[in-house]
Amino acid sequence: MRQWTHFAGRAGARYFCLPTLAALIASTLTLTAFTPPTASANQSVRYYPATRHSIGGAFLKFYDRYGGLNLFGYPITDEVMENGRTVQYFERQRMEYHKEHAGTANEVQLSLLGTQKAQGRPSTARVAPFASNINRLYIRETGHSLSYSFLSFWKAYGGVRIFGYPLTEPANENGFLVQYFERARMEYHPEKAGLSYGIELGHLGKEYLQGGVPLVKSVPPAAPPAANPTDAMGRELLAMLNGARQGAGLAPAALDGQLSGVSQARSNDMAGRNYFSHVTPEGTDFINALKVANVPFKLTGEIIAKNNYTIDTTVRASYDNFMNSPGHKSIIMDGRYNTAGVGVAADGKGYYYYTVIFTQR
Repeated sequence: MRQWTHFAGRAGARYFCLPTLAALIASTLTLTAFTPPTASANQSVRYYPATRHSIGGAFLKFYDRYGGLNLFGYPITDEVMENGRTVQYFERQRMEYHKEHAGTANEVQLSLLGTQKAQGRPSTARVAPFASNINRLYIRETGHSLSYSFLSFWKAYGGVRIFGYPLTEPANENGFLVQYFERARMEYHPEKAGLSYGIELGHLGKEYLQGGVPLVKSVPPAAPPAANPTDAMGRELLAMLNGARQGAGLAPAALDGQLSGVSQARSNDMAGRNYFSHVTPEGTDFINALKVANVPFKLTGEIIAKNNYTIDTTVRASYDNFMNSPGHKSIIMDGRYNTAGVGVAADGKGYYYYTVIFTQR
């Protein structure tokens, strides 16, 4: 069973839209089989069941162009805001979206995680300049060398654009040879010499989230996924919606904690009291809830969904239903909205209730 509605309004006017009775009947079904989305080059938003996170928009284009899963690993967060910038963490890196460079090669940039991890290591000592040859290069920008497998991998998989310049010489670390770069740590695994020159990238993204040195000390690392599965489901849905926005050239709607609190309260109320509507049994709506919570807005819209799909398919099904509904899509793709809150609740009977509130601040 699936249901969805949308509601948009301004401070002085409201627009309420519900499907007609015929549309509601047509939109009600029981799903008997559904294949979860998998990695596909044709998706504008790609979901990875292994980590329950999605990649979309400019990040997905960059991911595919420069090596994808083999190079960056799985996404380990959804898109998050840090210091006013949209970022996303992967096992081996962190991507940053630079709106000021939209449409250029610098729209997506990789964080300088390697620079932070290399600090204080003995191997950072510069080497004396030497004449480069086919097997060994002198990198004057940082005073270090690049040779053999590290050099071959660096050249083959993006060079300065992806890895930056070397910051150390190769050195033994944790039982194998490593070399640090501005944006990566390369690790040499001789047992894998026949594949990608025996080089793998270290898990700098994971290490950073687990307590690495912050790039900007005033900004904490993004929180790991919450234990409550519905929290992760909400982030997953917003990542999909933002992927659609970015695919259309729109900026992602930033996840807002205050908005998410209102959205979660509304989903909890519907699940707890067994109703599905933009208006509570007492006659109040989400605009009232925003005002009570002192959430500022110039323009706002709400979309809600209810379905009884399985936990591994319910989020994608809700996203597909939203995007296939002109009314919902018009709210999702409204470029004036710049913040969003998401709340997901389960009623214990197999139904999930989704509330997404968009605002223009």
